[in-house]
Amino acid sequence: MDTKPILIVSCGPGAPEYLTEAARQAVSQAELLVGAIRLFALFPESTAQRCSVSADLNAALDTIETAYSHQQVVVLVTGDAGLHSFARTIIQRFGRKHCKIISGISSVQVAFARLGLEWTNALTISAHGITPDVTDDSLAIEERIAILGGGKASWTAIENIIEKCRVTHAAFLCENLTLDNERVIALEEKLSTMQPASLSIILLISHKLI
Repeated sequence: MDTKPILIVSCGPGAPEYLTEAARQAVSQAELLVGAIRLFALFPESTAQRCSVSADLNAALDTIETAYSHQQVVVLVTGDAGLHSFARTIIQRFGRKHCKIISGISSVQVAFARLGLEWTNALTISAHGITPDVTDDSLAIEERIAILGGGKASWTAIENIIEKCRVTHAAFLCENLTLDNERVIALEEKLSTMQPASLSIILLISHKLI
């Protein structure tokens, strides 16, 4: 019996209107839906069995392994699957030939759009659960930098990067993009004093582009 590929569906930056029709069609096929609880809310019409992904990623991977030989498994990921997402872990476990990616809109795209800037050649850095290894010299040559935050644990690392670029770049906080409480502001104070939302991106833009 041929096993159906695991469908990895990109869910966009958060608002339902940023979902693609391809994403909706893929989810409509789901017998097992895997993802964060907040992503399930984007598909209230789905009657699929649900497996929420928590800090214990291995538990979700084991559930997928048990199911995907006889069920259509659909994995929901935030933004676009190709940009610092759970998709990498899924593909490492099951292999590319057993997965099919449905691409989507990332928050990085939206953040640059909000500033009216293209994001060609932008450097994307994840500070979600890790401390980025960057130097002053490597950052100074970049005109556009997007830093993906991940809650309180990431703010110190991001503040260090901002300080490295303070002379050459302007900093912007892009928070809860596409949602009702979206906020895009120039950063004039430290992130740690602002308590930004966990769904935040910091853009560092060369002064010559502003």
